[in-house]
Amino acid sequence: TWWMARLVSANLNALTEQAAAIRRFNFAKPSPISTRIIEIEELGEAMARMRSTIREFMDITTALSVERSHEMLLRRLLTEAQSTAGSDGGVIYLFDKDRRVLKDADQHWNRSAETEAVNLPRLSVQEVDNPVVHAALTTTKPDVYPLAPERPAGLEYLDGHFGRIPLILLTVPLFDRSGDPIGVLCLFQQGSALPPSPEQLALVQAFASAGAVAIGSQRLLSSQKALINS
Repeated sequence: TWWMARLVSANLNALTEQAAAIRRFNFAKPSPISTRIIEIEELGEAMARMRSTIREFMDITTALSVERSHEMLLRRLLTEAQSTAGSDGGVIYLFDKDRRVLKDADQHWNRSAETEAVNLPRLSVQEVDNPVVHAALTTTKPDVYPLAPERPAGLEYLDGHFGRIPLILLTVPLFDRSGDPIGVLCLFQQGSALPPSPEQLALVQAFASAGAVAIGSQRLLSSQKALINS
């Protein structure tokens, strides 16, 4: 009994030290914990997942914040969000300068997509029944919409990538540093797939927030340069 208590205490101390290392932003992989106690093993696995998620978040958000190429920034945000959510394709829509229409700024589809990327239809802000427009205008958090084979106006292009099957649409509104909406991130997956988990949604939202701030900063800088050169 004494030996078992000492072993449990050693494992808990190791987990406590791992938690302290995370608080110090030290994400180095610790020595594995050897235990037959299920609860301690599960706690250790949860700690490892948390460490990996935080490290991934910091790496990606740092990369987004320092990216100087507008095109590369959009593509990095889109592909990271798509990978995190486990989606099959995605589009970033941004408002025009008058905030009257949403225009596709970038799109990315899995290799299985049969069609090449083309310019997508613009979505008027008057089309409030369109889930993409609705998300960009009225929501502040990620949302999930089922899409029937009969697509909303402006989303017919999805048939070229998926065929006429039910889909799941994940929308993440984008806001600049001032909190003003600048667009919406849309991710698509087949309707038969499991929707993103709350943990996936939270991470996608974190990426989108960092990317949107960077997009807004780039737009502001471009406007200032244009004003100076005019």
